[in-house]
Amino acid sequence: MAAVPEWSVPGDNACREIAAGCVDIWRSRIDLTPGDVSAFFELLSADEQARADRFRFDHHRSRYIASHGVLRKILGRYLDVPSKEICFAADSHGKPYLKAPCTPADLRFNLSHSRDMAVYAVTRNRDVGIDVEHLERAGSGLEIARRFFAPAEADAIASAPLELRPKAFLACWTRKEAFLKAKGDGLSIPLNAFEVTVWPASPPALLSVGWDASEHLKWVLFDVDPGGDYVATLSVEQGVSQLRCFDADWTWRFKDAAARSQL
Repeated sequence: MAAVPEWSVPGDNACREIAAGCVDIWRSRIDLTPGDVSAFFELLSADEQARADRFRFDHHRSRYIASHGVLRKILGRYLDVPSKEICFAADSHGKPYLKAPCTPADLRFNLSHSRDMAVYAVTRNRDVGIDVEHLERAGSGLEIARRFFAPAEADAIASAPLELRPKAFLACWTRKEAFLKAKGDGLSIPLNAFEVTVWPASPPALLSVGWDASEHLKWVLFDVDPGGDYVATLSVEQGVSQLRCFDADWTWRFKDAAARSQL
């Protein structure tokens, strides 16, 4: 199984191609300046811009714009097309995918963001999901686990020392969410219909799936450390031989109109 490497800054020519057995993980801060948010807004499609403008609070709007603008910049590297020209569609469960003509070599991706952090996964020929959460989400974790998780998962979280319980809850939560996002079935699968490992220090794994005795063998999970008070998990179909972790925060600061024209 591939090990999760340290974060690195990609060179100008990195990420133009991705091997079939590779998964690229990206992270980016999305607490951007108003000028950067405005520049990213111009990259979005009309539908994305309309959705952004429906947010009630400015910080939610800014995070949506930034996270989706960064996604376009990331995918633009692989597709070798201007970020604004990338076209998306969504399946029946709302999972986005690349729409023709931007679909070389079955490139697949997933995005998650929490507070000021966004994480992304990009791969080929296999379904992938990623989830990130901030520790503030763990405030009522045990109550949520008792209500929605499998009983064994809730019991494991309850048995954790009080100081470790928030991370145990979020390890379980992100492992479950990443799997659901990779499956693409969204809310149609109850959280108590499958089990994952809970302890943050234990290897992440899908233990059992109620609807298919062999389903858990098709997937592999990886813990991802975005830094700070964030917890993240990657879920992907078996067959991964390489992981690469990149900081997306390298040159995406819009210094002047000339720089913006290069988007």
